[in-house]
Order: sequence, then structure tokens, then C-alpha cells
Amino acid sequence: MTLSRRETLFLSIPSDPGLARIARLVSLHFLKQNGVRTRESRLEAGLVETRCRALLRASAVRGTGRASRRSRVAGSLMFVLTLVSGIRELEVRIRRNDGSGRRRLLRLRRPAAP
Repeated sequence: MTLSRRETLFLSIPSDPGLARIARLVSLHFLKQNGVRTRESRLEAGLVETRCRALLRASAVRGTGRASRRSRVAGSLMFVLTLVSGIRELEVRIRRNDGSGRRRLLRLRRPAAP
């Protein structure tokens, strides 16, 4: 048996709460491709969307602080969605494009191979 290597996917999302559905769709595909059952992957992708929307909405409302001012001057505030498939677990994280505000949206044990 060979162990699968670690793979990482990055997706940049503008800080528009209306675009949280993209996080759901990307997470759903990522989870299904990594062996998570359809029903569970739909539920978990829905959680990613809910948590992502809350963060995007909060950043639109708050929008204060040195880091966010720097981001707004350079352009609109962006977030980076990071999807990581490790040997034992799958993880979805989000952070601001300036490197601040890292947060884990989802962590699952990788399903056993059939």
C-alpha cells in the first residue's frame, strides 16, 4: 500500500458574502474527490459555506485596523481558501490575503480506503 502525498489547493475569494457559495462548491468537490461519502461531504461543505459567509460578512462590516486599511489601499480585501489533503486528514482553512486572520473552517479524518 502506498501512502498518498499531501496536496494543497488555494482559491482567492473577494470579501463579498455573496461569494461564500463558491467555497461550498469547491469544498464539496474536494471532499468527494478525497473519498468522503456524498451525504457527509454535502453536510460538511454546507458548514464551510456558513462559516465562510460569517467571516466575509464580518470583514465587510468591521473593515477597521491597520491590516485591512493596507489591503483596501492596495485593492479590495481578499481571502485565501486553502484545502489540504494529508495522509490522515482533510482540512479547509481561510485567511486574509495579507496573512492575518487565519481560521480553520473544517477538519475531517480521511476515509479509510476500501
